[in-house]
Amino acid sequence: MIAIDTNILVRLLTGDDVDQANRVDDLLSSNTAWVSRTVCLELAWVLKSRYKLPQSEIAQAIQKLLQGENLQFEDETELEAAMELAMDGFDIADAIHLCCSPSHTLPFVSFDNDLIRKANLLGFHVESPNFN
Repeated sequence: MIAIDTNILVRLLTGDDVDQANRVDDLLSSNTAWVSRTVCLELAWVLKSRYKLPQSEIAQAIQKLLQGENLQFEDETELEAAMELAMDGFDIADAIHLCCSPSHTLPFVSFDNDLIRKANLLGFHVESPNFN
């Protein structure tokens, strides 16, 4: 097993550098690759900022990667849940933070009122900090 960086997944998804994309195909055809949730978070940022992909396409791309035979993800179940939230309009980063936190046992705290409202409607315990 190997662990991979974000740029490996970018090449896999975009194929924008043919030589590197071919090398990634070769690499993944003979190895199982471990992918951290931080790599997924960075991948979403790169696809949004550099490639200008809409959130729904990014979430679909990550969902496709989650189904990959030679890819093993940290917090795979939580990332799948996060991509479902992203498909329903959650910001991908917020969805990853929320789904990968122990939100079933600890409250999730944020100043993002939109996140708080959406998450609480779905049954998460998200609140604004109270410093009184």
